[in-house]
Amino acid sequence: MEQQYARAGRAPGAEQGVCARQALADYQQVLTRDADNSDAVLSRVEALVALQRHKEVRQASQALPAAQAGDSVNLGRRVALAWQAVGDASQAAALFAGLKQRAASLPPSKDKALVFRNAARLERAQQQPEVALADYRQAMAASGIGDGENVSRLTRNNAQDDWLKSSIRSDTADLYRQQDTTLMLEQDYSRNKGTGGVSDFTAHTTHAAGGDAAGRRARLLAARSCAGLGRHLRDQQRQLR
Repeated sequence: MEQQYARAGRAPGAEQGVCARQALADYQQVLTRDADNSDAVLSRVEALVALQRHKEVRQASQALPAAQAGDSVNLGRRVALAWQAVGDASQAAALFAGLKQRAASLPPSKDKALVFRNAARLERAQQQPEVALADYRQAMAASGIGDGENVSRLTRNNAQDDWLKSSIRSDTADLYRQQDTTLMLEQDYSRNKGTGGVSDFTAHTTHAAGGDAAGRRARLLAARSCAGLGRHLRDQQRQLR
């Protein structure tokens, strides 16, 4: 992918920006024909997020009718992600708390799995690993991976996985390894209390445990952005025909 961008004379970030600007214009055009299209409204917000136009994202999110976010757990999840993208983690967390309550009573589905997966990602970023692990277990069950009881086994790669199952396994495995590493370091620290260098090593290892996963997700999102926005637009256009 990066070689392809290099041949075109553009960096991956520049390519993503071109896609997002085109998508933004297209979604605005859809909304001139159907102003109440909830998916197009949120897709426009997501294009603004991709362009890092955070002030406009905040304004657009504040202007969303409450009923729109409540239309489905997936629409609500996308609203929560928009708030998270502009740095309002508390608002995002409050929305996810309500979404998790609603999703808990739903049968297993992709939308239910996404709610718990994205809630877990936010909880991990807020240093709530136990809560995040519980939500990853819920995501596993909702996506059909398993009941979430044997995390070590259920996080193993499976060649038959779709993108959602793969992301849930990867996220959960990263958190699980980080928790194991943190526990071992805490035990080592308790045995060697007062020994220099342990705190620095703990900080370095904790950062490394999460950093690789975040980098992989960022690269995947950049690679998929154009295709995903294009599919959204085609779906909107089909609905208006």
